[in-house]
Amino acid sequence: MFKNFMMIFAIIFGLCFLAINIANVYHIIIPSNKKYLYN
Repeated sequence: MFKNFMMIFAIIFGLCFLAINIANVYHIIIPSNKKYLYN
């Protein structure tokens, strides 16, 4: 039971880490796209 809980926690932590990385990539991409659009 505890091992299953740790596995679920690891999966959730991994997904959160991926979401943060994807958000950082989009924050890099979106301002540059807006810069190109407004110029």
